[in-house]
Amino acid sequence: MKSGLKKSAGALLITALALGCGGARGKVRDGDDYMSRARYDAAARAYGEAVSRKPAWGDAQRKLAEALLAAGEPDRALVAAQEACRLEAEACEGPHVQALVEVGRAPEAHTIAQDALARGVDDRVLRLAAADAALSTGDAHAASLLLAPLAADDPAVAATRAYALGRAGDVRGARDLATQAQAQAPGQLDVLLRAAAALLLIGDEPAAQVAVETALGLDGGLTVEGGARDLFFARAGTLAARGDHERALLYALQAFALDPSQGAPCRAVGEAFLRLGEPALAIPYLERALRSPPYALDATSAGVALASEASLSDEERAAARAEIARQLVGAAAAIKDEPRRLAALETLVAAQRPPQVEDLLSLSDALLTARRAEESVSALKRAAELGSAEAAARLCRAYLKAGRLDEATVWGERAFSLGPDDPAMALTLIEVYRVRGDLRRAQATLDRALARNPENPQLIEAAKGLRATVTPQGLPSVFAPR
Repeated sequence: MKSGLKKSAGALLITALALGCGGARGKVRDGDDYMSRARYDAAARAYGEAVSRKPAWGDAQRKLAEALLAAGEPDRALVAAQEACRLEAEACEGPHVQALVEVGRAPEAHTIAQDALARGVDDRVLRLAAADAALSTGDAHAASLLLAPLAADDPAVAATRAYALGRAGDVRGARDLATQAQAQAPGQLDVLLRAAAALLLIGDEPAAQVAVETALGLDGGLTVEGGARDLFFARAGTLAARGDHERALLYALQAFALDPSQGAPCRAVGEAFLRLGEPALAIPYLERALRSPPYALDATSAGVALASEASLSDEERAAARAEIARQLVGAAAAIKDEPRRLAALETLVAAQRPPQVEDLLSLSDALLTARRAEESVSALKRAAELGSAEAAARLCRAYLKAGRLDEATVWGERAFSLGPDDPAMALTLIEVYRVRGDLRRAQATLDRALARNPENPQLIEAAKGLRATVTPQGLPSVFAPR
């Protein structure tokens, strides 16, 4: 009897296992069907059910990772891909590398991809993921080499390789391959838009616009109203937030290609170049952003909140212009382009409400360098009116140098009143009084400054200098011989 029960229990277990495996296989077939119809969320659910029924099935884990990547869930995809590799599933390396890239771990992805390729693993998914990893880490040349074997037969890969060649500085190669990709697939939207990004990258905007117009003719949903631009913005924003600035640039360029007349796409490309440390390439896009109608854009993986120019307040528009102008100031300074830096400073100060003192001081210096002395003085006066002791002191020194002692005295006294704790302000006013021969006021100012900063070496040295120029009779003890 017991033997019969054991046999019966064993049979039930085998039947349950068989049903479980069969159920898992059915869910994988469902997932494959959903993937073929681009229903990635449904595919992920089906593969997930298969994995829950048979967790040690490596191929199901790999398929789950691929579906989650397609559905835009790289964090969950990474878990599944790592499990697939632990189970030694075939072709698990590609999804693993791609998931690492998507979660912002491109250097690690690059290393794993290189190791896999060195071991002789070489499938299409791995090569594409390895190219993304190389591009994300700034090695566009390596990305182009990885894509080369696939580009001949796949226009989409050819367009991506054209972009990589452009980033690697191969202008002719990028143009030729972008043109070839468009000729091979004139009705394929992703090819046309990637080709447009490559052409923009090498400075051929007219050719890029031809590609975009072709794409728009194929699909009206690519228009601004259709939301395609905003989807590219969202992708660029997500990648930038994860530190993948190289691929953020790719998507920002596609958003710009679809809508080059607005300020936000221009700014997105300019900011991408700035993050990549390429201010010279950023400047034309940022300048274009200043010339274009601005609007607010919040691009995230959750969606895009877009406000038209008409819906922005004057303060919001001014703030947007000030932010762009500040970026331009930094970019122009980085390449030592003083005329551009001056123009950006003027825009920045004009947009600020009220202007910031430090920016007014920088503008004054730039105007003086450009031999626009009167405007430089005006900028200093605005800063002084906002309470800047440094601006008042600069005005004092400028008038003193010009021999206009009355104005120098006014601004010197203003500087000291605005910054009584700053020895530099006291020293500026002392010098004015000394030049005027008003040594009693010079001494009184010095006394007040020393009372606040008795150990300051510059004030002590000034005391010695004054003592050397006057007689001690009738003067306070600070000037008396010791």
